[in-house]
Amino acid sequence: MKRLLILLAFAAIAAAGCAREAAVAPGEAPSTAETTIPAACALITEEEASEALGQPSKFRGVAADDGSNCIIDPVTGDSGISVDFRITEDVSAWQLEAANAETISGLGDVAVWNGSAIAAKKGDRYLIANVSRIGAPAGDLKTPATAFARKVVEKM
Repeated sequence: MKRLLILLAFAAIAAAGCAREAAVAPGEAPSTAETTIPAACALITEEEASEALGQPSKFRGVAADDGSNCIIDPVTGDSGISVDFRITEDVSAWQLEAANAETISGLGDVAVWNGSAIAAKKGDRYLIANVSRIGAPAGDLKTPATAFARKVVEKM
């Protein structure tokens, strides 16, 4: 019941308005316009990602022409944690990740972890970050995913 209420609240917030997304290259400052969603790669540096993920990390690139999707990989490329993330105002993306997910307290307005992705809401924006291990043994992904999300959400 609690999850249903949370999802309904997000749907109402999302219905209140939409914004266009702006293209920003990795390392550029996000736009200050309130109606523009900052490009994902502009919200975290390689150094911040490395610290959060506990490994040397680098931008692989932007997975969408508008800069809304960013991929960060281990520097080695063959072993470690990879994060594919985006910033959106699309509540349906949030709902997909929030279904049957564990709530994470103290991250944005509300945040969830579903075992392979972390999603956080701040204001009318959502961080959706898919987290995976490349060629590495299984291990905790929630802790580095949460640390990564904290760095991004504070700049959203």
